[in-house]
Amino acid sequence: MTTHTFTLDPFQKEAIEALKNGVSVVVSAPTGSGKTAIAEFVIEEALKTHERVFYTTPLKALSNQKFHDFQKKYGEEKIGILTGDTAINRDGQILVMTTEIYRNMLYGTVVGLKNEDLKHLRYVVLDECHYMNDPERGTVWEESIIYSPKDIQILALSATIQNAKELTDWISNIHNDTKLIESFVRPVPLRFYYFKEKNIVPLLTTDKKLNPNLIEHKDSFKAHRQKFHDQRRFHEHKLARVIDVVKELSKKALLPAIYFVFSRRGCEISLKDCQQLGFSLLTEEERKTLSKLIQERIHGNEYLLKHRHLGFLYQGLAVHHAGLLPQWKEIIEELFSKGLIKVVFATETLAAGINMPAKTTIISNLGKRGDAGHKNLTASEFLQMSGRAGRRGMDKIGNVIVKETPDHSPAFASKLATSTSDPLRSQFTPNYAMALNLLQNHSTDEINNLLNKSFGQYLIKKDLKIHYERKIHIEEKTQIKDPKKYEGKLKAVSKYIDEQEHFFKNWFLKILSILTRCGYLQNNIPTEKGIIAASLRGENILFLSEVLLNCNFQNLRPEEFAACMSCLALDEGRPRIYSRLRHSYMVDDTFMQMQKVMRNIIKLQRDYALDVTIHMNPILSGMVEKWCKDDTTWDDLLSLTNMDEGDIVRGMRRTMDLLRHIKNGPHLKKELTDLAKYGLEMMDKEPVRENL
Repeated sequence: MTTHTFTLDPFQKEAIEALKNGVSVVVSAPTGSGKTAIAEFVIEEALKTHERVFYTTPLKALSNQKFHDFQKKYGEEKIGILTGDTAINRDGQILVMTTEIYRNMLYGTVVGLKNEDLKHLRYVVLDECHYMNDPERGTVWEESIIYSPKDIQILALSATIQNAKELTDWISNIHNDTKLIESFVRPVPLRFYYFKEKNIVPLLTTDKKLNPNLIEHKDSFKAHRQKFHDQRRFHEHKLARVIDVVKELSKKALLPAIYFVFSRRGCEISLKDCQQLGFSLLTEEERKTLSKLIQERIHGNEYLLKHRHLGFLYQGLAVHHAGLLPQWKEIIEELFSKGLIKVVFATETLAAGINMPAKTTIISNLGKRGDAGHKNLTASEFLQMSGRAGRRGMDKIGNVIVKETPDHSPAFASKLATSTSDPLRSQFTPNYAMALNLLQNHSTDEINNLLNKSFGQYLIKKDLKIHYERKIHIEEKTQIKDPKKYEGKLKAVSKYIDEQEHFFKNWFLKILSILTRCGYLQNNIPTEKGIIAASLRGENILFLSEVLLNCNFQNLRPEEFAACMSCLALDEGRPRIYSRLRHSYMVDDTFMQMQKVMRNIIKLQRDYALDVTIHMNPILSGMVEKWCKDDTTWDDLLSLTNMDEGDIVRGMRRTMDLLRHIKNGPHLKKELTDLAKYGLEMMDKEPVRENL
């Protein structure tokens, strides 16, 4: 059995025993409960038997973290990593990768067989499996399970989910015998508090009811709202409370803490407000250690040396959100993990990302603004953030503090704190990439069989049971009463059942029809065009391929080609962003051609009642073109836009990913692959370059 610094919990022992018996396992347990110990067991088993483990994660940052952790634990020669642009020791016994990389490997595998990539593979670990709920990327986890050869043992690690049994039953049905291991006990239990009038008070009683002292009468609540009716006064009030919270946490020895704020601007404002704190949260010894580490990490890196937040680190304060330079975020993560940052103001992405537990988490609001407007937090979102409280082996309890706001009552906070997590919902959606990749090795009958195995179809069949019963009931009525009074009802329920039973098959047929009409398939076999499109990555590879094959890039320089590709690599941008950098007139001419292709694809999809997203965003094009020039500095770019550094880096890296696929794409004209190659080389410099 694996060696650990702590005694294995019953759920860990049970999972390990099931894996020893050769079955797959779904582990549903709270954040921080020790699911990684089970993954370490399969790693050590594989190392003993000279077999392989693929360890998949939803994020590159998490993959990088696991890669370094496993290198330290098991030795560099045994561990490899695969990301979109990095391959280190790809033949290592333990190969860390994003889940997309694993799914893409499976696209090229004949059903039931292992290709060279999967040779000697015994285990696949699907870490953070609850990402199946992600609307944009959830389908990747489903496909990975569907396409995995049946002799591979799957270890799916998930935060607590409401319908873990449904997920386990589905994997048992379509893959192999799978056992569910559930734990609802946290090694470090949570206590919930409410920050009210500069005091931290318990949110719940011992029997999980709302603290009676927090129950508000309607009149007093109305008066409470009226007090903050003026938005400006409320804003000022809110800022003042940040210092109150930090001071109280420091006084009560509840640090380090993650302070969740649901906007980047809110994080920055909260940090600046703490300038008035008047003291450092670090001891003198901690400040010396921090100073030494900072000097080591930022030495020779001009982008970090003059970072606007550098001074706050010496107070023990920091910010963590997607708008920061990735290299700066890595420093924050390291310092926090070493206890040298006492309060980090973070957006919720930190809760779903890398491992950064704290003694305390503060949730600043129970609602947030999203794409569809303002909405309340879900139980899963609340629990995900709460789960960061409590460090195993360091804290006896984890503290979760909900800050008072005028928009939500303490009763709503107590409801979230005592709710179970949300169920997993299928995000499975057949698309052009799936069709073209699978059709290179599978028949349409085999693919229809795979579609029928999806978690989405499994849930549909469960939901249809009541409709089957209703249909039988109506049919019985028609036999004993008037074959006309019930005819309409019978037709309606029959139509609904038929649509749902064949939902994914019908969607897939629409995709095949469009691909055939555009020349990407012939007799359901990918043509040369189809193989080109299959080599690309994106939400709509039909659009990407049509742009590459139909637009005239002949007279463009590499930096101009990269600028054109940037608008295909980006999704919808953040509101109210601008760039004063304009691309060249040659890029403008190409954009007009690309827009014509986009309109044609939109019209074609509309004809088939198929909604596959198309994005085209030129915000980065001028910056990419300028960045490719040798004399351009990072400060040059930042001075001409209000985009956050992290967004620029992420957009440029996605552009580089697309250029990399074009450079390596089969059957593309050499002038196109050369443009991609040289554009990629021009873009690949700090701080855009991606380093492990």
